[in-house]
Amino acid sequence: MKKDQVPGTNFIIFQDEDEFKYTTDSLILSSFVKKGRRALDLGCGNGILSLRIADRYEEIHSVDINKIVLENFRESLIVNRLEDKIKIIEKDVFALKEVYETNYFDSIVFNPPYYDYENIKFETIPAKHFF
Repeated sequence: MKKDQVPGTNFIIFQDEDEFKYTTDSLILSSFVKKGRRALDLGCGNGILSLRIADRYEEIHSVDINKIVLENFRESLIVNRLEDKIKIIEKDVFALKEVYETNYFDSIVFNPPYYDYENIKFETIPAKHFF
């Protein structure tokens, strides 16, 4: 596990060398997020977006299904004392409609996917009914 500084904040982030690590696009995307009460970070990974917007929200729900990156993110939350502000949800993003009511969040943030698309079958039908 590698310990890094979150640019533009006083926060620390832990990243696994074998997992996705944040890049400049995460920093640029998070710069455009406006203030609000509640935010949802879909596919949060190591938590870079949640950490970058933590000062703009009272409550952030960060969702991912990758246990390894979520363990690193939990460490980041403990070190930064953000466990009460940022809630980690280990769940498939498509199961969230069973957990949250419509319009529960002021903002939804997510990084574009970083996977090899050659072996992924896309289905657009479930996506149009997400929230």
